[in-house]
Amino acid sequence: MLSGPRDAEVKLETIAALRERFGDCFPERGLAPLIEALERERRELSEGISLDGGAGPTATAALQIEAGRDAIAAGPSTTRASS
Repeated sequence: MLSGPRDAEVKLETIAALRERFGDCFPERGLAPLIEALERERRELSEGISLDGGAGPTATAALQIEAGRDAIAAGPSTTRASS
């Protein structure tokens, strides 16, 4: 669910590490379109621009976590089948 934004972040971190490692030899101009696309992808995914009505994976995960917390706070389920 949250892998899309994280994948884009890891790719950007990798490019940054390569830039740092290779310095002047790094093909900055050639990779600019890729870097821009990854930044846009990360931003869109983390801001919730998606096909699921704008909820996005981050918002969906937050809602599921909140629902889980509410369920835990409510205590044991009374609908469980007894053994």
